[in-house]
Amino acid sequence: MAFVGSVPGVKVRNGGRGSGCRRWVMAEKSAVAEKGKGTAKDVFLDTLLEIRQPVSPLAESLREKGESALRLATPPGGKTEEWRFTNINELYKQAFVAPESSQPDGSTAGYFSDEASIRVLFTNGAFSEELSDDLTSLEGVKIGRLGDFSSDEVERVLRVTMGKTTGTEKGGFFAQLNAACSTDVFVISVGDDVVVDKPVQLVFGSSQGPDAEAFVVSHPRIVVLTGRSSSVSVVEHHTSASPSFTNVCTSASVGDNSKLNYSVINESKEETYQISTVQLDAGRDSTASLLSVGAGGQFSRTTASVDLVDTGSHGEVLGLGLSKDRRIVDLTSDIIHSSPHCTSNQLQKNIATDRSRTIFRGKVIVTSKGKGTESEQLCRSLLLSKRATVDAIPSLEIDTDDVKCSHGATVADLEEEQIFYITARGLTTEQARFLLMRSFVEEVLNAVPLPDCKERVLDIVKSIPATIDDDDEKKGLFMSV
Repeated sequence: MAFVGSVPGVKVRNGGRGSGCRRWVMAEKSAVAEKGKGTAKDVFLDTLLEIRQPVSPLAESLREKGESALRLATPPGGKTEEWRFTNINELYKQAFVAPESSQPDGSTAGYFSDEASIRVLFTNGAFSEELSDDLTSLEGVKIGRLGDFSSDEVERVLRVTMGKTTGTEKGGFFAQLNAACSTDVFVISVGDDVVVDKPVQLVFGSSQGPDAEAFVVSHPRIVVLTGRSSSVSVVEHHTSASPSFTNVCTSASVGDNSKLNYSVINESKEETYQISTVQLDAGRDSTASLLSVGAGGQFSRTTASVDLVDTGSHGEVLGLGLSKDRRIVDLTSDIIHSSPHCTSNQLQKNIATDRSRTIFRGKVIVTSKGKGTESEQLCRSLLLSKRATVDAIPSLEIDTDDVKCSHGATVADLEEEQIFYITARGLTTEQARFLLMRSFVEEVLNAVPLPDCKERVLDIVKSIPATIDDDDEKKGLFMSV
């Protein structure tokens, strides 16, 4: 067992794999020891590197590049611009354990959808072959670990995932940490002219660690490749019920005239931290779409990048943040118009109550090559408690003239007049609020590709009216820039 407490200076058992990085880690630990103290960030990074699992030989180059990037990296905090509104310091203070078991904690039971074409289970970030569907059942689609692919295919997978994340500004610290700690790469490859009618569902669960208060750590790595004139929908579905920290990184290359819908849906229980980095490249006349639903966990963040790399491509980002209690839900995204005559659309809906916080930082970047760009961006939020906080920061960065771009943000409460009108027809105040909230989220909720998952998210929306304090006279804090 590898275990470490959250107290700076605690000794870690079981060294990490990779002698080069181990020497670096131990040198850093020695330097910290000489100073007589270590910050929570120091201990966090050292711990996660020490307790990581053995790496697949085919993924060694990925780990080496991640280690190299981390030598120059610092865990983000309040002074890091991309994390300025997102308090991640509590994560650094936790105790962490390496996975001991590949048996799920039961949280995944009932989450496999009958509407999915293939259902794949990951326990503590590791692919559970015996608990997943037959991966060879889809004609024209190849799914599996790196070792299931030819050398040429492996080279392409590594080129995509290493070029998009480690050592790049777009990937950021947690993508680099994922590269340094991931043990393998899980690949979904769709051939030319292949249309997958039903979504591929990736279900992420966890097992209980040896210490009930320690967080089990995992770093899944996913690559999605589509050929020409193909179409596929992939759902990254988080369902953990026991304390866990899941740091997942996905890279996707969308072929010419193809379509990829990628969804990140978090329905985990309260004591979980989930960070998803998703980076999509859209080829000529293709569509790359991302849906992010933060409806569970103590902390949920999706960092997204949609790069329109060839003429005529389209990018779409839809988001729904449902925060209650003390939950933090964050969507930070870039849509990059790096080719002419591309289009994009972004819509974010947030609901915040109790002492929770939702953050939206969305940037549309139009480079000098992005002539003929058309882009729309909008964030709408409901702020339902005087103790809740909403941060809405849509922005445009334009480096050319011939564009049509718009962006905006609204923050509001439910209209008392509308509630009165509904209750006058015999419904309770809670029922009236739910109807208004349902109407508010419907536009994004309809994009959830799995009907049973959509119903569970709707149940979470239905639970929110009961948390609203009618005595709230002063509304919560919000920032819109």
